[in-house]
Amino acid sequence: MDPTLEPVPQPVLVLSNPPHGDVDVAAAGPVVGLAPADLRLKVNYAVPEIWLAEDEQAAADAAATRLRAAGFRVVVVPGAALAEIPERRPVPVFTFESDALVLEAAESVRLAYGAPLLAVQCSVRPGEAKAALPPSFLDLYAVVESALGRWTVVQGATEFGGLAGRATASFGTNVQTLTSEIERRFSRATVDRRLVNMQVRRRVGAPPPGVVRRGFSYATAPLHELLDRLKPGLSEMEHQELASRLVFLTHAAG
Repeated sequence: MDPTLEPVPQPVLVLSNPPHGDVDVAAAGPVVGLAPADLRLKVNYAVPEIWLAEDEQAAADAAATRLRAAGFRVVVVPGAALAEIPERRPVPVFTFESDALVLEAAESVRLAYGAPLLAVQCSVRPGEAKAALPPSFLDLYAVVESALGRWTVVQGATEFGGLAGRATASFGTNVQTLTSEIERRFSRATVDRRLVNMQVRRRVGAPPPGVVRRGFSYATAPLHELLDRLKPGLSEMEHQELASRLVFLTHAAG
């Protein structure tokens, strides 16, 4: 067999899962290759990130064990899982029925109230870029017919008639009402709000003066290389897209 045709092993990822506890940055710094001051900045960052990518499961597990002993919340996931998360399916219309949330996307889907559901809420604020902000959204992750599905309520693209007269002119207010209704109706729903008021970064270009990004922070060459190793073209993801996927993986691994 031609060795050049053998599959390239996929890395195993160690993801931060904030908020963290009472951490020991001096003990954890060597694990992630960061000085204590740089690691302290990551401790205060509320958005999940990739902290390590190891070629062996045992190495990732050992690093995670040391980080947890130092007070950090982390999860270990196969790198392939990040690449396999489906693309968004925008939801123009939704309806709460007696037994299910019905999403009218490219095709109609029913999410039964007894099924597990993860809702990831994201609203963005300006970062270093002066360009127009990307739309806020609510990602809904659920397994349907044995496959992971992902449907997205998007600012400017989703109607809120399904709120039965409670819709307003504010997307943020409508999403708050929608998530409250999801929590009320779904017995196994989780709403993750760690991306609310998230400061987005540009995918390309130099960071602002005085800003140095370490490790696999968004908009770094190491992260771009890692994402493209997982799947060609994956580094094209915008910041909020990567963040939503990582939030999902922290729950899937937990």
